[in-house]
Amino acid sequence: QGYQGYSETYINLRQRLEISGERRARGDAADWLFLAAQALVRADSIRLAFTVKRAFVETQMAEDGLAVTRQAVEVFREGERNAAIREAEGDISVYDLRRLRLERVRYEKRVADADLAASAARRELAILVLPDSGTPLGSGGPEVGPAEGTATSPAEPLLGDALEALEGFE
Repeated sequence: QGYQGYSETYINLRQRLEISGERRARGDAADWLFLAAQALVRADSIRLAFTVKRAFVETQMAEDGLAVTRQAVEVFREGERNAAIREAEGDISVYDLRRLRLERVRYEKRVADADLAASAARRELAILVLPDSGTPLGSGGPEVGPAEGTATSPAEPLLGDALEALEGFE
C-alpha cells in the first residue's frame, strides 16, 4: 500500500437557535411600549386641556371682576355727584363728601388693578392658544379672552388625530 496524501475536510454549520418565546416577548414588549405611548399622549392632552380650561376660567373671572369693579366706580361717581349737590345745599358735611371721594379713588385704583389682572390673564390664555404668535414673554403680546357674555367653557380637545398618528408607527 502506498502513501496516499493526507487530507482533511472541515464543514462548519451555524444555525441560530432562538430561545423559546423570545420573538414573541419582543413583540409583546413593542405592543406595551405603543400602549404606553398612547397613554402618555392622552395624559398630556388631558393636562393641556385642563390648563387651557383653567386659563379660560381665570380670564373669565378676571373679566367679570373688572366689570363689577367698574360698576362700583360708577356708583361711587354718581354718589359723589349727588353728595356734592347735597353738600352745597347744606344737607351733608364736607367730611362726608371727602369720604365719598376717597372711596371713589380707592375703587378707581381697584379698577386699574383689576384691569392689569385681566390683561395678565388674557396674555396667559394667549400663550396657551396662540403659541406661535412670535411675541416674547413679558413684552405685552397678544391678549385673548372670552367673548362678551360667554358663559361656556372652551371646546374639548380632539385626541383622534394624535392617536391616529401614533397608530401609523406600529
